[in-house]
Amino acid sequence: MWWATTPYLRSVGDTADSGCGNPRFRWSRSFTASQLGAKLKIPTVRSITVGGNLGTSGRTDKAAITFTDVKGARHTFTGAQLRSALGLYSTKFTISGATTTSRAPSGTLGVVRAHDRRTILVAGRAADPDGTPRVFVADVVNGRTRWYVFNSAGGNFLAALPADPGEHTTCVAVLDTPSGTATTLGCRSTVVK
Repeated sequence: MWWATTPYLRSVGDTADSGCGNPRFRWSRSFTASQLGAKLKIPTVRSITVGGNLGTSGRTDKAAITFTDVKGARHTFTGAQLRSALGLYSTKFTISGATTTSRAPSGTLGVVRAHDRRTILVAGRAADPDGTPRVFVADVVNGRTRWYVFNSAGGNFLAALPADPGEHTTCVAVLDTPSGTATTLGCRSTVVK
């Protein structure tokens, strides 16, 4: 800590850095989603989020930059790792550009019915053009709600859910990749004895 002003310790602007035609003073790199995926050795990139520690200088050395691929998987890199993987001049960079809009998932609710003792079968079809369809089920009985989330396989889903005796209201939705927004497929009532 310094208590006195010391002329040789004052910060000054570096005019030589911005002048004299320094080609690395301002620079940019552009990548398509598939180019980013190839350079990072992940599937095609669908979305990017930046979080974590951004230094006061704007450097991303320790920031967490997360890429969500078209399959919905998340891959996190530090700014230093991105600099190396993408061949950037420095870790002082920002990420900008075109955004992509996720396409809504779709599906149909086929069956919701009591099966054997204390089980409800839930079946149907689910598709998400942006990744693996995730199915969300909310089952309400006797004023209590249970939630279940699972992946659809090959466009179909079938789940045997534990169920207490009583009248159930079971609602099913498909969750969008990458936003997580739900598209409701429907609700059905059934009685478990």
